[in-house]
Amino acid sequence: MGDSDSANYGGRVPNTSAIVRAFKYRSEPLPLWTSSTYANDNTDFKVITTASENIPNLYIPGNLYVGGLIINPAPILQNVSSITEEDINLLSNLETIKYNTNQYGFTTEVELNNIIPLLVSKINQLSQEVINLKEQLNK
Repeated sequence: MGDSDSANYGGRVPNTSAIVRAFKYRSEPLPLWTSSTYANDNTDFKVITTASENIPNLYIPGNLYVGGLIINPAPILQNVSSITEEDINLLSNLETIKYNTNQYGFTTEVELNNIIPLLVSKINQLSQEVINLKEQLNK
């Protein structure tokens, strides 16, 4: 190590001590944060993230004050494929119930976020069948 890289803390602490750690001096500190732009619904947002993938988490030991909304961007979709007829037929296996006088549900635990796309697919399928039947009647 050269004189500027020595880890003796400017000569104040001898580096022969067992508790002294050797540090590499840098002219600039490493950045902890980076900002980028996130586009959502034709709106650009400034996003602040950790500057390194080696720092994946953020811990705030005190209060966090936010002057606006906290937005969770959509997760990155992986293994995307079309909904199949077999997937849509899963809806037929669901048994609906009414409980507590005016509440509705299913007899089994169901993740609603997973059912909604199936329902939309079934509605689209039924709508197309109605269109086809109307065309046959008009011939």
